[in-house]
Amino acid sequence: MRHQSDPRVLNERTLEKDHKRLAALLRPGVSVLDVGCGTGAITRGIRAVTGDATGIDRDASLVPAEDGFVVSDIFDYAPGRQFDVVTAARVLQWIASPERALAKMVELTRPGGRVVVLDYAHERNEWDPEAPPSFQHFWRAFLRWREANGWDNLLADRLEGMFAAAGLREVAVTDDDEVASGALWPHVMESLGPVVVRDGFLTDLKLLAACEGLAAYGGVQRLALRTAIGVRA
Repeated sequence: MRHQSDPRVLNERTLEKDHKRLAALLRPGVSVLDVGCGTGAITRGIRAVTGDATGIDRDASLVPAEDGFVVSDIFDYAPGRQFDVVTAARVLQWIASPERALAKMVELTRPGGRVVVLDYAHERNEWDPEAPPSFQHFWRAFLRWREANGWDNLLADRLEGMFAAAGLREVAVTDDDEVASGALWPHVMESLGPVVVRDGFLTDLKLLAACEGLAAYGGVQRLALRTAIGVRA
């Protein structure tokens, strides 16, 4: 199964706020490939700094009809060039074979260039105060649904080992936990909730209760997020 991102979530993201470790690496003239670029919000930020950024995404409904954006799956992408930096932000979590995707990213990186991956360990997310039981029920169903599709709910915790296995050197992993914006989970439940129901992991009534419970929730969710950076030999 293929996941489809909500453009309302993607359009709120910026390079400086939502991919800050990459932002710190960028300089004018650096060529960057942004894998899973979605609506291109972060890609445009990259291009504003470097002048050379290409965004690819397999979802044609998201990819901007502009120069520098390509509708392509990472496994099929063959640009005939390599890049100084190849990055994927919050993308590998939606791929059932993330090691294979990482290997392709390495292949597209020039020797001495960097691979930068930012991703979640969903099972380590925390709520303060404790989330309403109705939303917790949705959350557990969401994780089971992801697992059934082969998507790793602790991917961020495996990045260091994945980078080493891919032959990357000078690997550095940093914790970059973020606090979820107020609009994130309402959008996720609206766009993905019906899919979780359709696939039998939740009922319509439980989804409605989760939406109502979250609407009355006054706390915050801290998302477990990590950035891994490695150099291609």
